[in-house]
Amino acid sequence: MAISANHNKRTFHLRDASVGGHGLQDAFRDADWAKFREAIYETREQSQDK
Repeated sequence: MAISANHNKRTFHLRDASVGGHGLQDAFRDADWAKFREAIYETREQSQDK
């Protein structure tokens, strides 16, 4: 029963959600996730201080 139920399902296709541009800024081109995280939270802390 379970096999026949899965047989009729259509294959999922993820749409292309890429955006235009030229990639990452030079400062982040070879960065690891720690650098991204640091930049994100630094910006959040600055906005909360205001």
